Amino acid sequence: MFTNGIGVHAPVNEVRWANTGDEKNQYLYSCSAFSFKIAYAYYPAPSRPDHIVTVTIDNKPVDSFILRANTRGSLMENKYSFADYGTAYGPHSISLKIVNANPSDSNNADSHINIIEPKLICRDQLSSFEQAKPKAGPSQPAPSPAPTSDPVATPTAVTKFVSDEPFIDEQNGYGPIERDTNIGDRAAGDGTGPVRIGGIAYDKGLGMHSDGQVSIDLAGRCSRFQSDVGIDDTAGDNGSVTFRVLGDGVLLTDTGTLRGTDAARQLDVDVATVTKLTLEVTHAGDNWDWDHASWGGARLTCAA
Repeated sequence: MFTNGIGVHAPVNEVRWANTGDEKNQYLYSCSAFSFKIAYAYYPAPSRPDHIVTVTIDNKPVDSFILRANTRGSLMENKYSFADYGTAYGPHSISLKIVNANPSDSNNADSHINIIEPKLICRDQLSSFEQAKPKAGPSQPAPSPAPTSDPVATPTAVTKFVSDEPFIDEQNGYGPIERDTNIGDRAAGDGTGPVRIGGIAYDKGLGMHSDGQVSIDLAGRCSRFQSDVGIDDTAGDNGSVTFRVLGDGVLLTDTGTLRGTDAARQLDVDVATVTKLTLEVTHAGDNWDWDHASWGGARLTCAA
């Protein structure tokens, strides 16, 4: 048991709380959210690789993010409301998986990781798992049955990958926009492999070339757009582009100039009021040579 956190060494197949039959699983009937922080134990550590953290609630992956090797980690609180992924109140199970971001790289030197202050947000405000544990003994009352429905219906949230969505319109500086592969030559589907930025491969994403843009219809049902962006590894140290995200023609964010020598940039954009989302890549004011622009893991959080 713990109150402040646990230490692990990556890779970690699963850190799991609330297994079926566990006493905390019963307590989770009265809890509505889960939060934690995560960080590397040692910094700096030049030989350490990047890692991907996957959060699973009730056996369904709900989030995935990268711990950058050249940073301390994510000391901001990561919070997940159970109502976004099903019913507001339990029982629920929670697990974290931590793996090397580059599947072909077995190096995990200096990969000591701290899971800090994992908490449950509950009806009686007990926070840590140690505090939330029911007291043992025969006098313990049986847990209340799970409510059959929430007092107020809450729409569930789902993750949608941009590469799986129909395009309203698209244009690309060289060949077609590629779904889930890097940009290739002039033919569709001729990319040489997955989108890869800074040595990190992404199963989902878009391969583009400046000047290019693609638009999708959100119909006002999505709340966030997230992606890692950068020059694809196929360009080496070459290329220079600017990534832009527009909502209904209005600029929401841009990266400024990114070059082949730059690490991936993380985008997290509020699109709650957006109907038409446009992802755009420009040639950053110089030329179009080697402008292999990749959107790694481009995804939306939307109502089901």
